[in-house]
Amino acid sequence: MSKLVALTELYEILNLVFLSGRLEGDRPLSALLIAPVEAGKTSLLSSFSVNNGILWATDLSPWGIMQHYGKKLAAGELQHIVIPDLLVPLSHGWEQRGAFIAFMNGLLEEGVGKIITFMFHLKITTPFGCGLVTCIPPKILNDHRRRWTDVGFLSRLMPISWQYSPETIQGVGEYLQALRHHRPYKTTLAPRERSTISL
Repeated sequence: MSKLVALTELYEILNLVFLSGRLEGDRPLSALLIAPVEAGKTSLLSSFSVNNGILWATDLSPWGIMQHYGKKLAAGELQHIVIPDLLVPLSHGWEQRGAFIAFMNGLLEEGVGKIITFMFHLKITTPFGCGLVTCIPPKILNDHRRRWTDVGFLSRLMPISWQYSPETIQGVGEYLQALRHHRPYKTTLAPRERSTISL
């Protein structure tokens, strides 16, 4: 059953997700923020980006994660990976996209251990994992839902979805309409000087 929550409650939920990474002996929680484009998903997440233990990444691959952050993840220095827009890593070819989802499955659930590929070798004795917090619009989620359910990716993420109430949408519309009737704001900044380039 859906419940209407305020934006402050979304912050509190995410705060608990990130705090779960500080608990000894427990796997960090993961979350999937599901909301329409321009609903403030990235803005909501950005307030947590300054915290220790969080890797904020716009785009990444399994190889990039392990090459650059594998040791920090294994040492427990990073508890969560935050991807502000899951569309970016999903925009790659189907092979890289599939490898990314499969890797994240392992990282979120049973953990990642020794990795030996043609291009990369990482020897770790104890498997390690972390949490994932990312965002996706509902339509894109629906496009991938069946496949991600089949491979267990969605079962590893706590879904958090919201949409604006009709009253909020109407209020924003009225605000934007009122802006049209205002005179343009004139700035008092001096124009920038043109720089000259000597060849």
